[in-house]
Amino acid sequence: METYETDAFSSYYEERMNQGKSHTFWLGKVNLLKQEIAWEEIDHRDMDGLGAFITAVGKSGATHITYPTLRQASKPDKDSIQTAIGRAMKRKSGWKVDWKPEWKNDTKIKPIRNNISWRIISPDIRSKIDTKLKEQSVSLNSYLLSVVNRVLGEYLTNKNSHYFWGMPINMRGAVKMPHPSQNHFSFISVKTSAEGSAKEIHQEIKKQLSEDEHWAYWDLFQFMASSPDILNQAVSGAGGDTRIGTFSNLGEWNIENLDKDDRWVFVPSITPDTPIAIGTITINGNIGLAMNVDPSLPISQENIENLMNDLYQQLLEL
Repeated sequence: METYETDAFSSYYEERMNQGKSHTFWLGKVNLLKQEIAWEEIDHRDMDGLGAFITAVGKSGATHITYPTLRQASKPDKDSIQTAIGRAMKRKSGWKVDWKPEWKNDTKIKPIRNNISWRIISPDIRSKIDTKLKEQSVSLNSYLLSVVNRVLGEYLTNKNSHYFWGMPINMRGAVKMPHPSQNHFSFISVKTSAEGSAKEIHQEIKKQLSEDEHWAYWDLFQFMASSPDILNQAVSGAGGDTRIGTFSNLGEWNIENLDKDDRWVFVPSITPDTPIAIGTITINGNIGLAMNVDPSLPISQENIENLMNDLYQQLLEL
């Protein structure tokens, strides 16, 4: 296990804050009976999504909750990581989104509002989804992202265009920092399209993990954080390469001593260069699904709700 004394991603989000860019994400506690939600804005300089969730459920009385770990427990050798960095940089040059004309984003607009929409998916629907996963031999991430693509890709991007999603990867078990809630994550970039099937997305995720793209970005962020000038340039120039958004899954949790009506939803941070955030977490069979859209995409709150309704409806119609 690699041990680190400083949180490189904390330095990255500190620089984002200094430049007036988003450095927070959102965690919402849902009361199923009342269908009410209490949102908490989390500072990404302090912790990542898993850190925030485990902290929150601990405050709600849950016990014996442990952090999940990366299956790949050891860091690849230096040459493998250098090769992975080269591949990642080549792929990064293709981070472009072919938006439909009405959604051309203006990266000069600062995130001044949060257009979050959310739904809780019942265990009955989750059971039907599990059947689909077995039939197609795919993961929940791959299946949900394929549904997201069908709705958002067709609505926002030109036909037959490809784009990239950022997908955070939990690095715990392979790396360690002073506090377990700190930013122990990296990410991979998942290339897909509105027509991308769950099987295709599943293979793409497996490919990027097998080629160590998450390790490439882990080391790149350690390097950036070591130099204030490089970090400043990286954050200020981030708008040149654009992913359609971030898709993040905090995992599946069976927690016995939660209040029966308590569930959570989560949504990652947004920026003009990664303007759509999709977050999901499964607790005691209920999938929490949430979406946020950066105001640089001129989508009304009504249309965001309509998109979430379409996502939810496609899942209901399994």
